[in-house]
Amino acid sequence: MTMDQVNEVENYLVETVIHPDVALNEAIEAGDNAGLPPIAVAPGEGKLLHLLALMSGAKRVLEIGTGSGYQAAVLARLARKVCTVEIVAPLGEAAATALKALGHDNIDA
Repeated sequence: MTMDQVNEVENYLVETVIHPDVALNEAIEAGDNAGLPPIAVAPGEGKLLHLLALMSGAKRVLEIGTGSGYQAAVLARLARKVCTVEIVAPLGEAAATALKALGHDNIDA
């Protein structure tokens, strides 16, 4: 399978199965506006982590590498508490601002 085919399959899944999420897209946009690098978790990967947390009944989640806060926002919908740490200060600050704007009160960023 070529990378173009892989990308086509992922785009199809995002559009038909995963569906774009306006609130989570705001976290990505906030990161973009702050000049942060693109998120490392694609929507398909985010959905997989969402399903794993759901299936395991996760109540607390530790995320290493906050990035834009996208994945923390996904996980905050399932777990009672999400603790996310970011070593790059500008990333962590932008993510904390975005997560607060999304209304998540169960995330320590």
